[in-house]
Amino acid sequence: MNAASPSAAASVKRTMSPRLLRLQSGVLIVLGALLAVGIAVLLVNLLPTLLHPGVEVGGSTFGGTSDQAGKLIVLLAWVAILGLVFLAIGVRQLMIGRTSRLTWLALLLFPVTIGLAWSTSASFG
Repeated sequence: MNAASPSAAASVKRTMSPRLLRLQSGVLIVLGALLAVGIAVLLVNLLPTLLHPGVEVGGSTFGGTSDQAGKLIVLLAWVAILGLVFLAIGVRQLMIGRTSRLTWLALLLFPVTIGLAWSTSASFG
């Protein structure tokens, strides 16, 4: 097969430069860690209040229903898990030195996140 032939050109995969790969991995690691840790801390601080709607806990009261509190807990937990997924993908990508299909699969989780957020928002009216 001739290197100049169209089939040879089509078989060559385009790869990301090492610098761009490290940048992308770093962004995934930083954003994933911030999401996972930030939302986990928020959830731990809000959990006592959310588990007892209408009751003053630690000086604050959640004025919604138990169903709304449950949906909010699920949404926050999902976002924290999504942060962990991005963190893991960034670390794996940095370790193996190439992009992964997992990055694109993780992007498919965004519609789930939007759906959960929409459902939670709708329950608050």
